[in-house]
Amino acid sequence: GINAEYMGTTTGLVRLGRNECLRVFHDRLINEEDKKHVTSLVDKLIAKHWSASREEAVKEPLLYGDFRLAIDPDKPRIYEDFSVYATARKVFEELLVEYNDKNVRMTLVLF
Repeated sequence: GINAEYMGTTTGLVRLGRNECLRVFHDRLINEEDKKHVTSLVDKLIAKHWSASREEAVKEPLLYGDFRLAIDPDKPRIYEDFSVYATARKVFEELLVEYNDKNVRMTLVLF
């Protein structure tokens, strides 16, 4: 699922679109020059068509996932923008604690 409250904004949709473009194209490229070119093209399109959303849409890190509620199969997995590494790290640490409470202990180093 997608968080309609956040994704229902122009900025949220533009940021999500940027994420998807970079995951589909950028992540498959093999050299930095091509990666920079694709990022530049996407960012130019955002500046041209959604200038009011540009500053927030191109902000790094671009970090999306549906893992916040992954430990509970009865809860919906909502695809969301974590926007800062500290938030994602906290979610992973909480998931690890929950997992270790229910399963054989797994020791991970998160950095």
